[in-house]
Amino acid sequence: IVGNRHACSLLIVIVFLFAGPGYSAIGPLKLRPALQFSETGRKATKEGIKGGEQNSPVCLHEVESMSREEKIRYSRFKLGDNNAIEDFARQIFARISEEVGVQISTNPEDWVLVGGPFLEPKNCIYYLCDILVNELGITRVTINRKRYKGPALYSQSSLDVKRKISQETLYFDGSVSVKGKNVIFVDDCLASGGIYGRSRGLLLENGAKSVRAYIITRINNPVVYPEIDLDRTVVTEGGVEEILNILKGSRNVITSRLITVLSMLAEKDIVYLVNKLNK
Repeated sequence: IVGNRHACSLLIVIVFLFAGPGYSAIGPLKLRPALQFSETGRKATKEGIKGGEQNSPVCLHEVESMSREEKIRYSRFKLGDNNAIEDFARQIFARISEEVGVQISTNPEDWVLVGGPFLEPKNCIYYLCDILVNELGITRVTINRKRYKGPALYSQSSLDVKRKISQETLYFDGSVSVKGKNVIFVDDCLASGGIYGRSRGLLLENGAKSVRAYIITRINNPVVYPEIDLDRTVVTEGGVEEILNILKGSRNVITSRLITVLSMLAEKDIVYLVNKLNK
């Protein structure tokens, strides 16, 4: 942690003290009274595309082609901005509806949704998946994650180490069966591929009929452009004041990435936030 550990710890405590009812859940996102399937989705179904077939994960964006505004929006999403979470939920929902919406509405009991694994505090995908399961009307399943006890943050580890960590820390407890189910896997970023690969393997090993993945963005060269740099874009572009704006938003949520970014701030920035939040 850069700067004073005590000051950073104090800031995190204050953040959670401020995390009252407004932080605990996102309000309902009304995407439909009924699923709004596009003509693309209807045409695909008529032409015989099976719900379980998918050659590779669907990535809505590639970081190398994202505009500055898109990167800032994604960063706000990772740090818990409610509006950004709802925005990406709409994008994922639209793509799922196009491809398999008709199949889901016809036999929702055959489908389950899995979000990218997380530890407490919850990550942005947890809240996005809350919206999706309500809108799609399907059951949510969880891939579990043990706490990593290595010498460095996961986000700052090499690609090989990340893949190794994913193999060692992810597991499926089977509390909700996926046997014979079509699984929709949703995550925020595909970089090393370790989390998606391990999650997919666990689901198939436990009897899943198929796994379809929908990822918000892909980093094609994470060595050159580390994921943490993308997640911090709103801070590098707008300064620590942007974190303050997110923390003060009454419907925003405290995410694991927000805590990581807080821990990387300089001492002067931590003190600034403590003073602002304590007024």
